[in-house]
Amino acid sequence: MRKLTVKLKGWQAAGVVALLLAFAVGHQVFIRRQLDAQAVETIKPFIAGAIVMDSVSEFAERDWGQLSEAEQKRLSDTAVAMRKLEVELVSARGFGSDVVVKVAVRVDGKDPPDGKRERYFRLSYSYFMGWTMRQEVGAFSYWMKLW
Repeated sequence: MRKLTVKLKGWQAAGVVALLLAFAVGHQVFIRRQLDAQAVETIKPFIAGAIVMDSVSEFAERDWGQLSEAEQKRLSDTAVAMRKLEVELVSARGFGSDVVVKVAVRVDGKDPPDGKRERYFRLSYSYFMGWTMRQEVGAFSYWMKLW
């Protein structure tokens, strides 16, 4: 049985190294992609729900009638402000149907009440269903999403 060996010297070795480098850089550029507006619209209700639930949690033990007028107004204002929720897709990483996105969140032009301006979500895509939000993830998942 013969052993196959390949020896590259000079410009051939440089060409192979350049090709591997081009592939690696192209891969990193390609995984950072922009998604369509449907991806952002998929995430919006989950962000709004999380912000409202965070503001409601301090009143969880009391009924609506037990709240003062100021507390009722604050809860109502939070719910109404969610109509002015702005979600901007910053970037996305991943291939095919499994993507992790980074979004910037504003409520009526200001930072959200919970203070979390940047959020990360794992999305999946199906030709039949479109974009589906799987879960909110941390920044680490976004940065480690290489494939």
